[in-house]
Formats: sequence, structure tokens, C-alpha cells
Amino acid sequence: MPRYRRLIVPGSVQHVISRFVDREFRFDVPGARQNYLTRVGAALARTDWRVLGFALMSSHVHWILVAGTRPSSALIKPLHAGFAAWLNKVEDRVGPVFADRHRSITCEAPTAATLLAYIHNNPVRAGLVGDPSDSAWTSHRAYLGETPAYPWLDVRLGLSLCGFAADATGRDAFHALTVARSSECRSLQLSGGDLDVRRRRARAELNGPVELVNPELSQRDGGFDVKTRVFVPPSCLVRGAWPGSARTLLLFAERALGVSIFELCCRSRGLAIARARRLVVLTWALYLHRPCVEIARELGVASSSVAELIASADRAAHEQAANMATMLQSEAPNG
Repeated sequence: MPRYRRLIVPGSVQHVISRFVDREFRFDVPGARQNYLTRVGAALARTDWRVLGFALMSSHVHWILVAGTRPSSALIKPLHAGFAAWLNKVEDRVGPVFADRHRSITCEAPTAATLLAYIHNNPVRAGLVGDPSDSAWTSHRAYLGETPAYPWLDVRLGLSLCGFAADATGRDAFHALTVARSSECRSLQLSGGDLDVRRRRARAELNGPVELVNPELSQRDGGFDVKTRVFVPPSCLVRGAWPGSARTLLLFAERALGVSIFELCCRSRGLAIARARRLVVLTWALYLHRPCVEIARELGVASSSVAELIASADRAAHEQAANMATMLQSEAPNG
């Protein structure tokens, strides 16, 4: 399936997450984290994005960024390409280092404090340190002024978005906020962990290769609300799937075709039963736009058998299946 450009509003806060292939601990190679961070400045110079914070975990990376006018890939691709080449050379390996493309979640500016505290507490949640300030591989120490900030790390803007001044009092308040959240568990909403489920659900409902517009995270009454909108490419033919059950179709076919459900589900190769079984799978898969695996499961046959039935159907069978789907939808629109 082709990739679609992310729709990101310039100036919005973005939580960007990248993972290593197979969740391997590639950052555990000596010098890997430092090498990665030394490449950030050069990659940023090609964009107008700004960095608010980061956390380099063994198997993945978190960034809190302010979006620019160029796509996020203009920053992430060159950064990861150079680092991947270096890491593979050091480990004498070949092949991809990062898994798929990075995940990006749009966040309202008021969530900046929650997001920064969340990623700064990643080492605490992982049991690596007892206090967020004990980790050298997040931006938390730079926020506290305990270590010099990288030139590309905008601590002042980060503190401002969090509602704190860039002075000792503001830094202490930010640390107190982060520590107060250190016992919180991993959040699916903050990390976008349920996006794959949302995408599969949208594609099943619309029966097409649709994509999700960059998810938007907002904070509501102490919790989080994630909104995702569906993007339908111009070339994508979307056909709404019938919401009924396979059992409903079999009951309908029993009356319309004069073949019992038992016969439809048995191993009989009789001509009349085979034709009825073919009509059922055609109706389900091609004219009700439902997955073949569902009707295969109801009939007690393999998905490959369903595919063979569909492939062997003639024009008359297609016309009859289309009529069956129309009648079923008008008789039982909700299954």
C-alpha cells in the first residue's frame, strides 16, 4: 500500500516515536546514543522544526518537537539513515535498523508539560533509574540546568509551553511535576499505541486502503482524548461493508436457495450444494464486502477453498449473488 504524506500543522507540538527492528536494544552499543545525538543538529539544519525534548531508550526513541513547514521525514530520515549506516558498520551488520516509519501524534500545546514529564520518566518506568534526573539519556537534566543543553534543544520554549519560567524556580517546579508523575504507567494515548488497531478498524469498516490523518491528542478532565480522522486517497474505491453476521447470510440462503445450513457447511460436493455454497461466498466477499476468512470460518472450510469458489464463479453466479446481497440488505439491513 502506498504511503501518504502526514497532515501536520506547522507550529503544532508533535510526539514522534521511532523503534528499532524487532525491538532490539541497538542503543546499548557503546557510544551509540552519543553518536545519534551528535547527528541531530545537522539534520535539523535542513528543516525549520524545533526540539523540545527527547528520551533515548534501548529499543526506541522519543522526541517532542514543534512542527515546521517541511514534513517530519525531512528531519527523521537523514538523522536515522546516517546513524543506521554507522551502527551497522560498528556491529558488522546489514539491513534496516529502524522498524517501519516513525509514529507521530499531534498534541495540543497545553499537553507539553504532560508529554515532557512522560518521556523523561521512561527510564523510571523501565526500572533503570529511581529519579528522572538520574538518567543521562533524556533531556531532563538539561531542563534542570544540571548539564549544558545541546544547541538544538529549546529548553526555554519547552519550559514556557509547560507554564514555567526559565529560571531556577521554574526548573524546580518542572522537576517536581515530572517526579509527581513518575509512578504513572505507560499510556496508550500518549504513545499512540492503539493506532494500529484504529487503522485496522477503519479499513475494515470502509473496506479500502484508507489511512488515518495524524492523530490529535488533547487533555480533558485529567484524562486524554485521541481523535483520528480517516483520509481516503483519490484513487481508493471505498465500499461500506455490510454490518450483519455470516449466520444471518446462511439463514437467508437457506430460505432463498432451498439448501439447509447443514448442507452448506458439510463436505458434500453435490452440484446443487456446491452452487449454493459458491453463491454464499460470492455474496459475502464481493457484494457485502466482508473478509473471506469470516465466511470460511462459518462454513467450516479453509480460506483457500473460499478463494477457489470465487475464482470459479461465472457471470450468472455473480448476477445471482449481487441480487442476493440486495435482497438481504433490504430485508435485514443491520444483520
